[in-house]
Amino acid sequence: MNEKRTRELSPAEIKYIFDFCKKWDVIYVDLRLELVDHIASQISDIWKKEPELSFKDAFHRVYKSFGIFGLLNVVEEHQNIVLSRYKTHIKKGFIEWLTPPRVIGSFLLFGIILTGFSMFSIIIKPAIIALYISLVIAGVYFFVKSKHLSRQIHEEKTMLLSTPRYFFWSLYLIYFIPMQSVVQRHILEQPFSEISFSTTGNLVLSLFFLASIAFVSINLKIIKLAEVEVEQMRIRLDKFFHVVET
Repeated sequence: MNEKRTRELSPAEIKYIFDFCKKWDVIYVDLRLELVDHIASQISDIWKKEPELSFKDAFHRVYKSFGIFGLLNVVEEHQNIVLSRYKTHIKKGFIEWLTPPRVIGSFLLFGIILTGFSMFSIIIKPAIIALYISLVIAGVYFFVKSKHLSRQIHEEKTMLLSTPRYFFWSLYLIYFIPMQSVVQRHILEQPFSEISFSTTGNLVLSLFFLASIAFVSINLKIIKLAEVEVEQMRIRLDKFFHVVET
């Protein structure tokens, strides 16, 4: 009787759940693992009451409990979860920039940028061009780094590793669309010596530069968090990919 109560899922059965979730396009492996744990836990609960029930019957009973749409709700929601987590990291990162001693450094950096633009207008054009090039380089770095980390977990994707795509979308929506006419009309088409802004313009431009530095810094931190996440997940995933179905 005790053996029946302590019945556990075999590695092959857990892999079956893992592969099933993947077939349902739960593409983010961290979310898939959470779902595997949830389904496995429910199967274990069923076996406590009905230890003779086969794995397949117990699994389909759990699957039915998801309702008429099965895992579709999960599949539809996980994209929003990714975006929500990304926004949370970005928001948290900007809030951290407003805490001492970082806020002091931010004010000093802002003052240096503002002074430079106010006193030496000739540096404005090359500074803006350098900023845009740096943002593109940062985006390429995030993309390459995320691909490298993905290879460590069998080309799987995690929620944090998906963030480079949102970085690129942010570049497009925040930097290239709104600033396109301004940069084209007032920066690129003007000679270096003729580019100058009012005091308010220099303030806005300096804030824009400071926010850009913070934005890249926060995304670097997200990639660092992804590195830790991948390392923690790698060993568990290796077990899934080395299970031989019986």
